[in-house]
Amino acid sequence: MNKTLFFCALSVALSACQTSVDDGRDITDEDREEMSTPLHEAGQYDLYFLDSIQIEGSAANRTVNASVCAPADATGELSNEGPFPLVIISPGAKQSRDEYMSYCEHLATWGFFVIAQDIVGNSGLFPPANHKKPAADVSSIIDWATSEENPLAAAIDGEAIGVAGHSMGGKVAFLAAAEDPRIGAIVGWDPVDANGPFTPSSSSNWSSVTPQLMPQLTQPIALIGETLNSQGRWFRPACAPADQNFEQFYDFAEGTALSVDVFGADHMDWTDSGSCSPCSPCGSSEAQQRTQLLTRRLTTAWFLRHLTGDQSINPEQEMAPELEAGQIAVQSQ
Repeated sequence: MNKTLFFCALSVALSACQTSVDDGRDITDEDREEMSTPLHEAGQYDLYFLDSIQIEGSAANRTVNASVCAPADATGELSNEGPFPLVIISPGAKQSRDEYMSYCEHLATWGFFVIAQDIVGNSGLFPPANHKKPAADVSSIIDWATSEENPLAAAIDGEAIGVAGHSMGGKVAFLAAAEDPRIGAIVGWDPVDANGPFTPSSSSNWSSVTPQLMPQLTQPIALIGETLNSQGRWFRPACAPADQNFEQFYDFAEGTALSVDVFGADHMDWTDSGSCSPCSPCGSSEAQQRTQLLTRRLTTAWFLRHLTGDQSINPEQEMAPELEAGQIAVQSQ
């Protein structure tokens, strides 16, 4: 694979880029920043929000609890400017969808119809052992969202569908994309390709994305993660083990892929609460803030480019300020 590592040199090169407008005046990157809204800030739409949606899952007696974040007009009603791309968000182990509402709401303001799911059985003593079931639920959510059963279906572009997820939810997003060709782009927030602690490889519940399923994943893949929690400490296991972390998803990717390593971040920095427990060591509060801003910016850029076809969006260029500051490392292919 021809992978290129982008460090500060990319930022320097980008700072020299200029484009022209009809009056012949050159527009610098500084001008462009003043003219456009940064992708980590709210977009042009207000928020339309529905909570406690119940969606029939992939098997009998599987009901998925979910929330909807969608673009609204100035009156707070669902915008009629659609249809909008559909994005489905899956949470990490032992986490609820509420921990990712900032991403759900943010994407909606940029013109995405977002459904954040609670993974069935994720609130017990242990997270679900079988990750194939919640991945199949993602397909069931797509079925419902684009069908007449959904009264808001007319606002959804069924030809533009993306998935995102954190930790276990990142793995679920990849599992879903490997099986469902309707999914056109993937973003993993520190995804972990792990199984439950009592799930041997001989079990029917066992599943793995890397490297087994990577040849099936032809969708553009973006990954943003950390290595602080790649090793266990004291009596705590690694939350994102080195042999199962975001780097493995990138290393085995065969198509378009982007990887961002956030220095100083910990695995739980992707949640809205940012609580470090049960991971160790903890990152800094500054890294947590940087992680969430970067994640909103990269996720928005990735889906704008690969779901809406907006080729003016360059996800690598969006990372330039942090690259120049030495806060991240970026790889792409």
